[in-house]
Amino acid sequence: MKKLESTILIGILIVLNVWLLYNNQQKNLIIEELHENSNSSSWNVETLDSTLIHIVNDRVLIPQNEIQLKVFFSDQGCQTCIQDEVNLLNEVYNLHPKKFNAYLITQKAPTYLTRMFGASFKYELISPEKDIFDVRYEFVNPIAVLVDSTGLVHRVHKAEVANKDKSEQFYNQVKNLFEELDTRRNKSR
Repeated sequence: MKKLESTILIGILIVLNVWLLYNNQQKNLIIEELHENSNSSSWNVETLDSTLIHIVNDRVLIPQNEIQLKVFFSDQGCQTCIQDEVNLLNEVYNLHPKKFNAYLITQKAPTYLTRMFGASFKYELISPEKDIFDVRYEFVNPIAVLVDSTGLVHRVHKAEVANKDKSEQFYNQVKNLFEELDTRRNKSR
């Protein structure tokens, strides 16, 4: 009787082991496919949004005890996207100058945003050779992120060609968030 029970138990364990190996192999194939897709081209906003990313570049100012907007431009980006973003960001900057920092990723044109696009906000220059995030990302179109005091990115917005409405919606949400945070801070005093 014990021999039969042992044989049945061993058989069940073998079947379970084969099933687990098969499932593990299938999950590894999915992981490899996702990894290949993320490395094949620039990451899109959805990939950045679903990944915990931190700002690691020491030139990017990390806020103290608050949420701030950080915007990154490249001198290689879509000029229409840059113009649309600059117009929207001028308003955000006028309303919340202490909660906003802009950066131009370039090695050549220090007055690019002001001279070419009428940016009223100040911006810092960052070399394209040093990573901004703890994940690799190729900057082309403007990217805006909401960052906390640990450098953790909470929200990502990527400017898109011919989709100014998406940018307007994002920056309106940012303005509303900043106004709500200011209201709460003032009530707690």
